[in-house]
Formats: sequence, structure tokens, C-alpha cells
Amino acid sequence: MRIIIVTPKEVSFLYHTIIPIFNGFFSIDFGNMLKTPASYWPFNPQIANSPSFIFLIIDEQGDKILVDTGFSKDYVFGYPPFSSYQRDINQELPKALASRGIIAENINQVILTHIHWDHTGGIGFFPKATFYCQAEEFRVLFRLLPNEETGYCPSHWLPYLERIKLVEGNMEIKPGIKLILSGGHTAGHQMVEVNTRLGKVLLGGDIRFDYSPMWQVPQENWDVIRQGPGKKMFWSNEVLPIIKDWLESNSISIESNQTVQPFQKSSDHHQILFSHDSELLKIKSIP
Repeated sequence: MRIIIVTPKEVSFLYHTIIPIFNGFFSIDFGNMLKTPASYWPFNPQIANSPSFIFLIIDEQGDKILVDTGFSKDYVFGYPPFSSYQRDINQELPKALASRGIIAENINQVILTHIHWDHTGGIGFFPKATFYCQAEEFRVLFRLLPNEETGYCPSHWLPYLERIKLVEGNMEIKPGIKLILSGGHTAGHQMVEVNTRLGKVLLGGDIRFDYSPMWQVPQENWDVIRQGPGKKMFWSNEVLPIIKDWLESNSISIESNQTVQPFQKSSDHHQILFSHDSELLKIKSIP
């Protein structure tokens, strides 16, 4: 009898399924606090009922990776009396994952497209996870315009710095899953390229959104927010020293060394999905 011994070999690629996980709606409104001439705004600063999605990626062997962690009901950007959220208990991230037979505590890998408040609110639900984020996303925190810090919520991620794996540029983290430094929305924004049976799908995070005009609003408008209920959106003095010490402990300079090329979707990409696209409400999985 002939015996054939099969030895493991490196897998060149895997096919994956992508499942959008709905995390509720949020509305951003500053009331009249940011009232400016119409010429100041290329878009309306009031955002009503924006859907928020996280993406669950599952390969053929059942391994799971999560992309982003959604928003926390305790921190919704804008002026607190006006901003709001809508979310039922089944849309809370642990419940939403449990409905698919997945225990949040067992997720080992989470990719953060960027560290804005609406993508990092659920980090604490994943006590065993390693979080992949671009180093450039933290470097830029030392170069923010004075009011731009309000787009972030350090309390979401400061307690978990030691579990964040810093990435420099494009990197394949496993066969069929590639991180792409895209910039655009934030300097360290990254997209996730996923190999599926339909072709390569891009999880584009917030790359299509440009909020930079918001930070040009006159300082006196932001001062009103800082002195009122919006004070909690501004950072305490110890945040940047903590980040600096952490980066240095990982031999990461706070000086930027990245050149980001404008990203263009290629013919290789079957489609691109964004984190706040209402069309995702109709999609159960890809494929």
C-alpha cells in the first residue's frame, strides 16, 4: 500500500466573506454655534441620521477579522444639546456579533481604518484583540489644527495603546487581506483590500469624506463650544505626552516619514464599501 504524506504549505491566498454590521445612526449638529457665511462651507455641517457600519471578515477556515468598532453613545461629535444617536439593543456591537454566533471577546484581530470617534467607540469590547493602525495616524495628532482634536476621543483608545500594532504603509496582514495607506480623510487613514470569490473588495472607511473646512470656522465659535457642554470634546494636557512616550517606546518618530499617493480604484477591484453608506442596510454579506 502506498502511503502519501501531505505536508502543510504556505497558502498564497484565501477567499473571504464580508458581513456589514449595522451599529445604529448618529446625527451631528452644532446648532448655531458654527454659524458662518455660506461660502465657508462646501457641505452642510449638519449630518442627519448617518448609518454607521463595522465590517466582519471571515475566511474559508472560519478565521475572523473585524474592521473598525463603531461609535459610543457617550461620545457623538457636535454640540451635545443638538447631536444625537439612534440605536436599539440589538445594534450594540456585542449583540450584533452574537446574533451571528460570534463572541466579541474571542475576536483576536481588529483593523482600524482611522481613529476618529465613530470608528473607535467599541474598542473596549475586544479584550483579546490586536488592533492594526497606521503609525501615521498617531503622528498626525501632533500636527492637528487647534479644533481638529474634537474629531477624536482619546479615552476610546488611550487605555489600549499596548495592544495597537503600528503599521508603516501598505502591508498584507494575512493571505487575502491587505492594508493600504490611503490618507485623504485623515493623514493615516487606511483601507482594507479583501480577496473574495467576486474579486477584490475595498473597505474604504471614510476616505470619501473631507471635513477640513470645518476646522477653518472662526475661533470664537469654537470657544463657545469649549466653554459649554462641548468641553469634553477637547483633550486634556496629558494626552499628547502619553502618545509620544508610547511611540518612542516602539521606536516610532513623531516626525512623518510617509508619502501618501492619492488612491485610485483599479479595474482589479470588484467594488468599494464605505462605513456610512445607507445602501449597506440592504446587504447581508459579500458574496
